[in-house]
Amino acid sequence: MTTLTLDHPGKEAAELLHTCDQEGGIRIVTAGRQYVLRSSGGDRGRIGVAPDFESRLSSVFPQTIPPTQTAEADRLLSGE
Repeated sequence: MTTLTLDHPGKEAAELLHTCDQEGGIRIVTAGRQYVLRSSGGDRGRIGVAPDFESRLSSVFPQTIPPTQTAEADRLLSGE
């Protein structure tokens, strides 16, 4: 792969590079040809800490279903 160095990018090139940094990559379409430009900035866009799914589930489903209701639901879903 060839590496090109832009010492002083013009306004359009600077906007493309800024968008690429923000989005992680861009697709350039010109004269019927397509190019993909991806940022090699490392882990900038990755999530550092996983969300707390257990607290989200407990807020959506504050109470558990009793085993008798679970068995009844299973019976109805199976068509018995």
